[in-house]
Amino acid sequence: MRHGSEATRGLGERAAVHDGQQESSAELASAEQEAKAAEEAARAEQEAKAAEEAARAEQEAKAAEEAARAEQEAKAAEEAARAEQEAKAAEEAARAEQEAKAAEEAARAEQEAKAAEEAARAEQEAKAAEEAARAEQEAKAAEEAARAEQEAKAAEEAARAEQEAKAAEEAARAEQEAKAADEAARAEQEAKAAEEAARAEQEAKAAEEAARAEQEAKAAEEAARAEQEAKAAEEAARAEQEAKAAEEAARAEQEAKAAEEAARAEQEAAVTPTAAAPVDVDALLRDVLGAEPASASAGATAPRSASETEPQSPPAPSAGTEEPEPASATVPPVATGRLRVKVERASGIKPNGDGWMGGNPDPYVAVEALARDGDTWTAIGKARTEHVSGSLAPEWDAVLAIGQQPVAVGAGSPLRLRVSVFDYDFISADDLLGSGQVDIEDAACGEGWMRVGGEEGLLLKAAGAASEAAGAGGRDSEGEGAASESERLRLWLCVRVGDPAE
Repeated sequence: MRHGSEATRGLGERAAVHDGQQESSAELASAEQEAKAAEEAARAEQEAKAAEEAARAEQEAKAAEEAARAEQEAKAAEEAARAEQEAKAAEEAARAEQEAKAAEEAARAEQEAKAAEEAARAEQEAKAAEEAARAEQEAKAAEEAARAEQEAKAAEEAARAEQEAKAAEEAARAEQEAKAADEAARAEQEAKAAEEAARAEQEAKAAEEAARAEQEAKAAEEAARAEQEAKAAEEAARAEQEAKAAEEAARAEQEAKAAEEAARAEQEAAVTPTAAAPVDVDALLRDVLGAEPASASAGATAPRSASETEPQSPPAPSAGTEEPEPASATVPPVATGRLRVKVERASGIKPNGDGWMGGNPDPYVAVEALARDGDTWTAIGKARTEHVSGSLAPEWDAVLAIGQQPVAVGAGSPLRLRVSVFDYDFISADDLLGSGQVDIEDAACGEGWMRVGGEEGLLLKAAGAASEAAGAGGRDSEGEGAASESERLRLWLCVRVGDPAE
């Protein structure tokens, strides 16, 4: 019995041990499950933190992108202002070129050199402004603005360059303020962000630098395009001006050829008068005037103004001139031959008061001869002298042959001379300085030169003056008296018909 009891007890102990082992296994399994659950919870927590970090990084990247976009918009506004300033500079250059039309070829070359210098200076200023915008330190921007202001003061366009420098300085200051705000926001974000936020910020900075580089490249391309367009506009304006000048020259040449052809045709159709046989001059004057001629009236008569249409005795010589010698009674009353005009000199020319350069004019004389056909006057030819550069008292001493056919000059065959003084202009139309006209009824009959207007010269009407040009003897061609002292433009010239050398 005792042995059985012990056996039973042993079995019970083994059962208890076995139950304990089963409980321990269950506890181990439960602990392992709890550990796995804890691990899963930790992993979930880490994933949640990672997601939170990623969301924070994404928010910071968006904030950086917004800041970069704001900075790009500010730069775009700055580029638009710079483009507008460059357009104004191009417009000023075009205006300066148009004003330079009044200058000669040398002046235009000088203007082109100045325009090129202005373009180079504008390009340098644009580069300086671009460097100032790219620079992050306010000291560099101030130095670039000061350099730009000094260069602008050294140029002719000082006012415009100073305005551009001020605009660049204002843009740089606005950019610096925007950068300061950006730096403050970035500092606050860095204080709140962790290591992942710092990495995201670095990546955002790299993207911002790439965007800035792209914006700078686009700005440089826009500046180059604007410069090319300005140069193209300048070349087009110059070509248009040269075409207009060529067209005006061609038109003037065609008009001159047409007038010359008309005069040649009319002269070929007319019968050239021959020299009359010697006559008794005293008897002729008695028949015409109904009175005995004075002893000095047989000489060469002075040219008369257009208003003196009735025959009359020659005027008495003015003070300071020599009385002509009496002519022979056998001098023919009509001279036949080619008409020549000797242009000697002029006085009383006024300096230019307008235009880009002003200064003294480049005068030349144009002479047109007309023959009377009944009550009308017909042009028979014209000619002009060379221009004298920059003179108020030019001297030409030039002999002009008027027309291609011989002409007849005498008491019954007067000639009219229209004389004009012009200011030569290489680019635009020539400006009229003065003009007048005088009738010639005696051209020394082939024996020599006859002075028109006496020793005091032929008094012309200055351009813009109220009085008409004066004829021979200092009288106004319309009978209204001599011009005022401020308008006295005088021209010394002689005429002759039938040069002995012909």
